[in-house]
Amino acid sequence: MTKPENTPPSERKHARPEDTGAGMTVPAECAHPIVVVYAADDAYLPYLLVSVSSLLTHVTPGTPCHIAVMEQHVSSFRKERLAEVVAAHPGASLQWLPVAPLDEKLDRLFEQRGRQGKVTAWSRTTYYRLFLASLLPECSRALYLDVDTLVCNDPSPLFQLALRGNSVAAVTDVCLCFQKSCSEVRHTLADCGHLMDRYFNAGAMLFDLDRMRPAEDFEARLSSAFCSLEHLVYPDQDILNFLFARDHLELPPRWNFITPQMIGDDFPENILAARDELLRSGSLGIVHYAGAKPWRDPVRVPLAHMWWAAAREGGLDADIAFHESFLIRKALEEKKEAGRANSLRIQRILLAARCAFASSSKREHLLGKLARVEAKLRRARSCRKNRL
Repeated sequence: MTKPENTPPSERKHARPEDTGAGMTVPAECAHPIVVVYAADDAYLPYLLVSVSSLLTHVTPGTPCHIAVMEQHVSSFRKERLAEVVAAHPGASLQWLPVAPLDEKLDRLFEQRGRQGKVTAWSRTTYYRLFLASLLPECSRALYLDVDTLVCNDPSPLFQLALRGNSVAAVTDVCLCFQKSCSEVRHTLADCGHLMDRYFNAGAMLFDLDRMRPAEDFEARLSSAFCSLEHLVYPDQDILNFLFARDHLELPPRWNFITPQMIGDDFPENILAARDELLRSGSLGIVHYAGAKPWRDPVRVPLAHMWWAAAREGGLDADIAFHESFLIRKALEEKKEAGRANSLRIQRILLAARCAFASSSKREHLLGKLARVEAKLRRARSCRKNRL
């Protein structure tokens, strides 16, 4: 299939509606869509709703957009909820991609590595993007987004970007590459052979799938990467950087603005200036909540207010509140004997969630209560350390 930036729409190949199997089938009414891929399990589906809603809200009206989700054990009622969100946007379509065959391939890769360690400590869903070329046989390219992303502008220019002969496009990870407080992990990554002036964050990536075919050849390279990297700090991200170190186009920071860069100013001056200008200009394309999540700490996570505003705009704040309350109840049931520190942590989560929903007049009062609970939690931790 020829690439979209080089071929007029009238000459591009249509995906056939009758196609079956693991590959993506683009609905007939959605010829040449923007294809956006996520990976999620049941626990993360409620947060995926917000990312997908923000994406479809910002796509130019009339532009078809196909959402493909590589899913692992997602319950039927959560699938139905995401289908409702997608159906609310004309021109959008949704498909669930089966990943059972990928689990077999991952098992073989883990076995080849010999010492699994941190490779299997992470959720399997994070590895599924490594097999996009075989999952999407009818597509020339796909935009992959992590669940903890928020789309803030039309992604069409990103999807249509000429990759200049590269297989992928991604944003350099400014924290790992330039932040002073990340110097230790930066040295570790460099010792593993990574190019630390080009090490990219894998939370938002544009893939030229044609260049990753035939899939068998790419999977042979993937197997080599699993075996060659002696130490993995960020397993899937390290592997992607190993594979595409000299085969990726560096994207502007607006297309994967990782929020940890807003914590601390221990960056080179040019990085700080670019960050501040991007925030002032309002030209953020994709915000990536790497690290602390806005649904867990709506008060202190940078740009959490944007995520919650998108949740409210999409009518999804009730979904998030229900899911978080379920997790808290589950924690209470499983840890009844966990002691005072655990009780305070649960109080903190509850108060932080209430702050996200509170009016401005009530928020100040709740923030005061939150500060007092955090002070008690610090004292409880200190006492526990002294006893040890």
